[in-house]
Amino acid sequence: MSSNEQTVTVTIGRGVGNDSQLSVSDWDDFKDAVDDALTVYLNPGAQVVFKGEGQGIWEGVEEVAYTVVVAGWVDRPYYITNGDDTTSSALLLSWLGTLARRFDQDAIAVTFGRTELVG
Repeated sequence: MSSNEQTVTVTIGRGVGNDSQLSVSDWDDFKDAVDDALTVYLNPGAQVVFKGEGQGIWEGVEEVAYTVVVAGWVDRPYYITNGDDTTSSALLLSWLGTLARRFDQDAIAVTFGRTELVG
């Protein structure tokens, strides 16, 4: 990886308890929407290196979780026609916030960082 490349990890939960858990259809739509958001803001050369479901914990309660990891992310400028310049990471974070509200979730976990390969 070059010095400006990062790894981005996004994790979502299905919800805890019977009252707040997403239906199977909504859960699939939520995962697809997260995948789509990452695809929109990926730079050339970045790639999804992991995606899958597992058990997460939210406020001490286990729930189904979905994680996507993207390697080779480079934050790049976006020039918006109204004059407000921004970056791909800011746009991704904003869109993920929109998805959290759309699917009635408290939060979506996002980590931007460097991955070190050892061995």
